Amino acid sequence: MDLLTQLRSELEELYDFAKEINQTLDRSSNKLSNKESYDKRWLTNREAMTYLGVSKSTLQRYRSDGLLPYSKIGLKLYYKVSDIETLLKQNQT
Repeated sequence: MDLLTQLRSELEELYDFAKEINQTLDRSSNKLSNKESYDKRWLTNREAMTYLGVSKSTLQRYRSDGLLPYSKIGLKLYYKVSDIETLLKQNQT
């Protein structure tokens, strides 16, 4: 196999991989933009941090200060999306 053929094959694999990543991101984006389905969902700690764009310690402070209601099952914490959106609306500038 010559170098050109090998490079073409590797580029095609890379292209297919990038396509898969793009499709996954599109699906994730669609889930986030579909407010109706999220209003009934609960988010994990990590998802809530991503949704709010805050660190773990900031999310902890929101819980401690009573700004963000949560539920705990075992060692895992969960947040209603509607509660997160209420927090965001209350703190709009």
